[in-house]
Amino acid sequence: MLILCAGLTLAAAVRPMQGAFILARVGPQSTYVWDASQYIAQLVTDKQLDDQGMHALEATAVGELAVQAKSSSARTLAVTIIYQRTGAVSPVYNVATFTGVEKLCTIAVTRADVAENGAAWSNEIADGHVPHDVAIKVTGKLPPLQ
Repeated sequence: MLILCAGLTLAAAVRPMQGAFILARVGPQSTYVWDASQYIAQLVTDKQLDDQGMHALEATAVGELAVQAKSSSARTLAVTIIYQRTGAVSPVYNVATFTGVEKLCTIAVTRADVAENGAAWSNEIADGHVPHDVAIKVTGKLPPLQ
C-alpha cells in the first residue's frame, strides 16, 4: 500500500501527517514545531511504540519538511517533534490527565536537498536507514505500551 501525500509517494510505513505543524522561526534556518500528539495516539492504538513507530514518525516529519521546502527560502529546515503526555483517567472528568509535554526529537535538513530527495528519504527512514544528509537528534521517548 502506498500513500500519496502532497504529491510525494511515501512508503507504506509512512503515515499521513496528523497534528499541528507550525512555523516557529524564520531566518537562515526555518524552525517548525510539530505537535504529534494525535499521530502518537494512533501509534499507541496500533501498538507501534517500538523502533518501527519512531521511524514512521521521523519519516512523516521529513516528508512534511519536503512539502514545506517548496515555499521556503531558508537555507536549512528543522522540526522539533513534541507530544502531550497523559496520565490516569480523572474519575471526576472522565478524561486522561495532562502530565506534561515530551520533546521527542529534532530533525534538521538543508532545504534544497529535502526538496529534491524528501520522498526517497522518507522511505529510507521508514525502513530504518537515516540518510547522511538528515540529522536526527532524539531527546525523548515514545510512551510505554499500556
